Amino acid sequence: MTKYDLFDKFLRGELDDEETDRLMEILEDEETGKEFVEYSLETKLFVECGKKVRSKDAAGKIEKFKNKKQRKSFLPVLAVAAALVVGFFTLFYFNQKNKIMLVSGSNVKVIRNGSEIGSENVFKEGDVLRTSEVSEITFEDGSLLKTDKNTELKIQELILNKVITIKEGRVSVKAVHQELGVIKIITSDAVTEVIGTEFTVDKTLKGTLVSVEQGTVKFSNDKGEMNLTKGMAAYADSVNGIISLKQPVKSKWDLSRELLKKDKDLLFYAGFENGKHSGKLLQGQILSDSEGNYFLNNGRLLYENSEDLRVGEEITMFSWIRCLGAGGHCPVLTKGDQSWRMQINIDKPHVGYGGNNKINFHDAHITLEHQKWYLLHQVITEKYTKMYLNGKLISETPIRNPELNDNTKPIMVGGNSEKEGFFFPGDIGEAGLLNREMSPEEISEMFEFGKFNNLNE
Repeated sequence: MTKYDLFDKFLRGELDDEETDRLMEILEDEETGKEFVEYSLETKLFVECGKKVRSKDAAGKIEKFKNKKQRKSFLPVLAVAAALVVGFFTLFYFNQKNKIMLVSGSNVKVIRNGSEIGSENVFKEGDVLRTSEVSEITFEDGSLLKTDKNTELKIQELILNKVITIKEGRVSVKAVHQELGVIKIITSDAVTEVIGTEFTVDKTLKGTLVSVEQGTVKFSNDKGEMNLTKGMAAYADSVNGIISLKQPVKSKWDLSRELLKKDKDLLFYAGFENGKHSGKLLQGQILSDSEGNYFLNNGRLLYENSEDLRVGEEITMFSWIRCLGAGGHCPVLTKGDQSWRMQINIDKPHVGYGGNNKINFHDAHITLEHQKWYLLHQVITEKYTKMYLNGKLISETPIRNPELNDNTKPIMVGGNSEKEGFFFPGDIGEAGLLNREMSPEEISEMFEFGKFNNLNE
């Protein structure tokens, strides 16, 4: 098939993907492009005596018209020819401008047509990119995508619009002004559309978080849309729609806190936001790290007016903790000793609950390292207890008839109102109680949002 045959098939809309790639390679030569313009006008494009053009030879040379009427009737054909040629080369121009080339990051897997093709410098529509380290990808027009490690994205469109789908991970975008079309970052939760700005799209397990550094983006899904400007952030998922955070997100835990506060089953939460707390500090102090994250250091907080708090048949306790020393039955979040309690017993997670003999408990078989932050979840239902560490199930124990409302003792963080000499030897980040069993997916995502992850690296 000659290059003219390819061009004719393009004009008729009959090119397949392989033929399109071949034609684009041919058109990279400027002289060939000029030749096609001349050819298009000479052959009257795809109209010749009412038949479609098949090749340059079949079309023949332009006829001499016998009268003015014939020439006038041919003018619309030339107009269509010119419009198509201009449109074609416009598409070609922007296809060149939207080429993607890898700048840095050697461990990028490229999946093309279902098969891994190894290292590539130029990518195509339909390619899936998987990064195992931080990588930078740039367009010919200077727009830049920076991906986190373990990010997977698919190149959906490159001709007029730059359309990228994120399946998982995070992409930071630095976009130059678009001469035509837009940049769109699509996730399963929302679409972020931008012209000339800098922003970050973070696809979490259940939702999508967008933060804008410069300019304006339109953030939308099937439940609504909003325009975000510099310094704003928003979150979207299929359940909550779009949540405006109104200010930049310092960490993903800030977002987790916003979502947690909207949970109708949240009964108790100690977040130490801005160094504040609502309990009576018996010892220790509230500290802050370099990221502005607050936590309780070697302290005990007594929450007055919490004696009458009643729970249902299922509860979930959670807290970020960092042990600085060992001890027996060190309380993290408790309501006395005969109701529900989350503790660390000689560096092992420990769950306690009321029952037939009032003091039942189980220890996990995992030893926590000192000086390291962990996220601990403990679930109590009528049939079992579960313990999760950093989002993963580490213990499940059958139980019978727990009595979770068996005392009128106040809630304490870092202490136990029925064991006054007991305290937690270390730091407690957040502590909370939900009146239901959290799902494994919710627990995993809470860890991924983890405020204190940076302290372990």
